[in-house]
Amino acid sequence: MHIKNTAKHIGKIGTVFAVATLSISATPAQTPEDPDGIDPIGLWKLNRFDIVVAIEPDEKKDFVPRIHWIAENEREVYDYFGPPRRDRPRNPSRDDILQLCGQEIKFEAEQDQNNPDRHRGRVHLPGQGFWANMTIHLKDTDTADVTISKFIIRERDTWTRIATEDAHRYPRCAPPPKKP
Repeated sequence: MHIKNTAKHIGKIGTVFAVATLSISATPAQTPEDPDGIDPIGLWKLNRFDIVVAIEPDEKKDFVPRIHWIAENEREVYDYFGPPRRDRPRNPSRDDILQLCGQEIKFEAEQDQNNPDRHRGRVHLPGQGFWANMTIHLKDTDTADVTISKFIIRERDTWTRIATEDAHRYPRCAPPPKKP
């Protein structure tokens, strides 16, 4: 008798679990208020580096990121986005670093079909000599979580949108004139 009652309870628990599973999977995914997602176009301050990236509209792709402003001594960005190691000075000067001003960051990405606030693809890091996986997840209109990964190495950063009224703090930089 004890075995029959246990079997009945297990059967009931299994039925409840199956119904709960079906109801969860049948529940439609939450959709953002804007079905097209948050617009990434604008100026974004990176937290990891002293740099501002301009996300600009593009006819061929969803958008194109460019180096809008960079601190004169931002050596690490130069190591990522500057020329390949064999073609660059061992100790880059201020002018070498500022040559990155206005440079397009080669980013091949597509908007996630299930989450329009997420863009997945890859980014070219010419200074490192390779492409890496990259995800930009727009958490809200002013915050983006960015992940770059290659093999087992993963770097995360939070980008913060620069308000229009604060854009004057980061004027578009221009590369210094090339020396003759």
